[in-house]
This record gives sequence, C-alpha cells and structure tokens, in this order.
Amino acid sequence: MSTLTATLALVQRDFMVEARSKEIFIPLGLFCLVLLLLFVFSLSPLPDQSRQLFPALYLTLLALSGILALEKAIERERRDDGLYGIVVSPVGLSSLYLGKTFSTLAFLFVVGIVSIPVFIAFLGLSLSWLQLLWIVWVEMLFLFGFSALGTIMTLLSWNVRARHVLLAVLLYPLMIPPLLASSSLMRQGLNGRFEMGSGWGSLLVGFDLLYFGMGLLLIEHVLEE
Repeated sequence: MSTLTATLALVQRDFMVEARSKEIFIPLGLFCLVLLLLFVFSLSPLPDQSRQLFPALYLTLLALSGILALEKAIERERRDDGLYGIVVSPVGLSSLYLGKTFSTLAFLFVVGIVSIPVFIAFLGLSLSWLQLLWIVWVEMLFLFGFSALGTIMTLLSWNVRARHVLLAVLLYPLMIPPLLASSSLMRQGLNGRFEMGSGWGSLLVGFDLLYFGMGLLLIEHVLEE
C-alpha cells in the first residue's frame, strides 16, 4: 500500500468514525461559541478596535479548540485501541502521522471556517472577499503547523498519566512564533496589505515546514517507545 493511499484511508477512517460519534465537532462547536461570547461580551470592543483584535482573538480560539480536538482524538483512540491496530497493520508509520495530521487539520479548518462569519457578525466587521480569502489562507497555514506539531506531541505524551496537561505545556510555547506570525499577517490583510513574502510570511511557512519535517523524522522513534 502506497503512502498516499494509506494516508487517505486513515483520513477517511477518522471522518467516518466522527460522522457516527460526533465526539469532536459538537464539543468543538459549543466550546468555540462559549469562547466567542466570552471574548465579545467581556472585551466589548469599539468598531475601530475590532479590526485590530480580530486576529488575536480568532487565532486564540483556534489554538484552544485545537487542544480540545487533540485530547478528544486521544481518548477515542485509547478507548478503542485504534492506534495499536493501525501500528500493527501494513500501514507505514509515516502514513499514520500524515493521516492523523491531515485529519486534525481538516477538523479544525472546518470549525475555523464556520467561526469566521460568527466572529465577523459579533464584532461588526465589514470585510471584502479578498480579505476573507486572506484570513482563510493564513488560518490554513497556522492550522497546518499546529496539526503537524500537535499530532507528534499527542503521540509523545500517549502513555503519560498527566498527558492532557503535558500536551498543553509542550505545544503552546512552541506555537508562539506561528501564532505571532499569523496574527501579524491577518492584521496586515485587514489593513489591505497582502504580502506573504514579508518576514512574517517566511516565519510562518518556515515553522510549518520545521514542525512537519520534525514529525516525520520522530514518528518511528516515538511509537517505538
């Protein structure tokens, strides 16, 4: 079985399991709604402040939701012994990492896309289609790095008793550079500047590639442990 075929099969498996159980989308949706209401009503930003606050609030929501998604995935795999079944199957370990990374990316991307119009409505923003596409593009780059790093960190903390705490402790500090870069890129886009070739764009892409490559290199050593 080729790596691409195995990766697609694992992604399809995760979506089929999620379609039956709704263990990730429903908690994520409710969690995002509560966070959104908390942000809006606690800060009560003025119209001119909303445009500056949107990137930080939106990316913070995605980062917090991402931890919840990773934890739910851990619980499901531990309960069903799903990871053990995949490891002993003919699927390569790199395919396992790719499948889990892209599944997490897809779940979070859908949640992020649904959250954008809700955020815009509550904050009273008026954005062009080009600005919306820019936000989606930066969101996808941020979530790719988050999913790549989060997947390997989830597997690393698999057998740790306090794995939920350890996951957040390991993940969030390493996501600070991509978070700052994504926030700056979104803020530039909201001000009419669409420059991926800037320093922030190079930083974001660089960390995405670093975390993705690190995951591919470490996956065999992590699962051997």
